[in-house]
Amino acid sequence: MAAVLSNQGGYYRPHAYIAECRRMRLHVDGPDINLSRWRYYGRMDTVVVGLMAVKGISRNGAADIIKARAKGGDFQSLTDFMRRVKLSRDDIIALCPAGTFDSIAGGLSRALQARALLGGNAGAGKAGKGQADLFAAEPVTEYQGVGAAVLAPVKKKAKAITDELWEEYNALGFLRRLHPLALWKDRIVTVKRIRAIRIGDYLGRYVCLVGWPVTQKEVWTKDGLTMSFLTFEDETALYETVIFPKVYDKYNRLLFDQRPLLVYGRVMEEWGAVSVEVSKVEVL
Repeated sequence: MAAVLSNQGGYYRPHAYIAECRRMRLHVDGPDINLSRWRYYGRMDTVVVGLMAVKGISRNGAADIIKARAKGGDFQSLTDFMRRVKLSRDDIIALCPAGTFDSIAGGLSRALQARALLGGNAGAGKAGKGQADLFAAEPVTEYQGVGAAVLAPVKKKAKAITDELWEEYNALGFLRRLHPLALWKDRIVTVKRIRAIRIGDYLGRYVCLVGWPVTQKEVWTKDGLTMSFLTFEDETALYETVIFPKVYDKYNRLLFDQRPLLVYGRVMEEWGAVSVEVSKVEVL
């Protein structure tokens, strides 16, 4: 699985392989400043996310981190990291939302991690357009400078945690500890649905599932009409669907974005393969 992710290949998007790792009871760790290499790799029952997964990280910046770690051992704190590695501002802004420094940040939020690193690193400087949002999750209540107390940890509010999860998802394309559907948990709990792992219990019945589009294959009927075989997943399993031309024409505009959907249809079985014959699709 680590090799497939590193090669950026395979049939599914990266978050689908990450979710499958968890369903296989593999741990997913990182990206982490002391564990991650450039590529993904496996050790024992863990898949370690590579720095390559972080959108916007430069190859040179990642190489500097790995080289400094090989030479001087694990980083012990943000102060230790800043003493040994000089990253560009763009690399810092890329790494912090992905949670890369969480293990050495002493409980600081990612917004305050970025502020500390920008303040004490060669990448320090006036924040450019788009950086203000990174720092907006929590107010700075104390700043004593790098080498002193750095920044006092602040208790995170629910909104700040949600903001961090969204930033993490935007930085990686998946969540480190959770399925992306966790970002919509408040909406999902209000939906009467079945979970994909139990789909075989509902043969012949009309059901509603939460579905995150994973991959899609379009085919054409003998009359030249388009239909689709689409793989969805929820937080429990992947499941297959069949979308016939009339339904496809009505809902195809919803099927190509990375966002959760409500999938309605009848559970069917053919030659031992279970799928859902879709009759309706809605945005969650």
